Parts: sequence; C-alpha cells; structure tokens
Amino acid sequence: MKFLVTVTPHRVQMPTLAVIEQSISWIESKIADKTADCAYAFITGGGVGIFNADSPDTLRKILLSYPAYPFVDFKIDPLCDIASALEQVKEMIQRATSA
Repeated sequence: MKFLVTVTPHRVQMPTLAVIEQSISWIESKIADKTADCAYAFITGGGVGIFNADSPDTLRKILLSYPAYPFVDFKIDPLCDIASALEQVKEMIQRATSA
C-alpha cells in the first residue's frame, strides 16, 4: 500500500542539529531501500512523502523510527491507483444514472 505522509513540525520545540542530521540520513535511507518513493519539503516548514508499507501498523513502526518523531505531527492518507479509482467512479455513476 502507498500512503501520503504529511509532516508538520511543532513550533514550540526545536530539534537539535544532530536530530536533523539523523533525520536527513533516515529519509535518504528510506528512499534508497524503496520504503519511500519520494520526500519533499514545504517552503513554510514540514513536508510530505509517499511511503510504501504492507499495512497501517507497518507504517506506524516505520514512522516511529523517524529521529525527529517527537518534534512533528503526522497526517496519513492511504492512496489507491487512480485508474482503478476512476473506473469505480464511472461504475457508480452508471448505476446512479441507470436507475
């Protein structure tokens, strides 16, 4: 499964430089081992990434290992294939308009 993970930093606590450096290495390793497809930062702080995990429980374990975990909040949205989703919408519209 793919998950869109949005990260919002806590403004009250600032991580140390060591935590930031560890977080950079963590993100690079997750992209290298294909746990994450990509990661981007927002200009205003925080960021977003697309992660791969077998289940929400597995994703939670992955995110708990993020070095800056205590300094951020996560918003997680499961993703699905766009072609499959649009086919389902088409079928739903056809059912609704044929009644």
